[in-house]
Amino acid sequence: MEEVNFDIKVDRNKEEYKLGLLKIAVEFLIDRQVRISNLERIRKILLKEIDNDIEMVHFLPLGIIDKFIELQKEDLFPYPFHKIIVFNIHKKLVVYIELFSTFQEFIILDSDYKGKNIFKCFMQKILKEEVNKVDIDYRRYYKERNLYFEPLGISLEEVELRYKKYKQFCKNDCLSREKWEWKLIQEENRKRKYFVDCYGYIQNAVGRVNNQFLLFSIVFNNKDFTYQRKNLYFNELVVKNLKQLNSNKFKSYWNFYCNLSLFYKVLKKYGMQEEKFFPYTYRKLFIKSNKIYFYPFVCKNVKLKMYQDNYYNFKLNKLEKYIKSQYYENK
Repeated sequence: MEEVNFDIKVDRNKEEYKLGLLKIAVEFLIDRQVRISNLERIRKILLKEIDNDIEMVHFLPLGIIDKFIELQKEDLFPYPFHKIIVFNIHKKLVVYIELFSTFQEFIILDSDYKGKNIFKCFMQKILKEEVNKVDIDYRRYYKERNLYFEPLGISLEEVELRYKKYKQFCKNDCLSREKWEWKLIQEENRKRKYFVDCYGYIQNAVGRVNNQFLLFSIVFNNKDFTYQRKNLYFNELVVKNLKQLNSNKFKSYWNFYCNLSLFYKVLKKYGMQEEKFFPYTYRKLFIKSNKIYFYPFVCKNVKLKMYQDNYYNFKLNKLEKYIKSQYYENK
């Protein structure tokens, strides 16, 4: 069979690529009603009225948990996918965008964020699925608008806010109110079909890595390492056994558990200790040598450029391999 090649490489330094991601980020924040202090400036950037000075940083999996996840991402369901996360680091408002499970970027959207601490995540499948269009009775639409939006989980007040934000951007090229709403109904209906529980995905990915690491520990170090609890509540015996390992092994284990502790918290409830999963540090920070590092600030280090290029090619090869397998399977 003749070899088929797919050219999926994208120049991530091109202005069109950066503006495209910026548009995705802004639309997501408007949709989630997140206040952006420099919204008017961003609008002018998107319209190419002024130069783009919004900082974009290529993601690199520097934390041990993220390294394990990225190595086996194609084995996690779904693959490939689109994902977008917004969070703040003090006054910096950051958007993490991941397209086709391959193109991964941070956009530092606002340096004067004044809202509450935030972490919002959205994720969707991208493989084609059957989506039935919503039948709209245009003659009775205005009287029955709520019947269309309520099943989508959108209130009429939210529709009003979204339309006001839309008008800020479209300026002289706006759809009529009714046509905009009809388009919104179809888009939201499609989103629900492709929707993925983002927080559940993070928990499954981190949990999978945790289980694999535990299995490795038990198989290869069962004489040196005794694991006493399901995840990471350490008792004195565990710490004692960790310290019996040689220096490099101890550092590896300790680094892993420090990063795992970013996702699991032991809470006291009715006098009992209960473990809870918290996704709010995902793609935001990691720990190395007992120090906390924020991803967007570390990844922009120019010294990492070679590693970023190698990692980008690694991700492209993974996606190309998947596309080829799907092509031959459906041929």
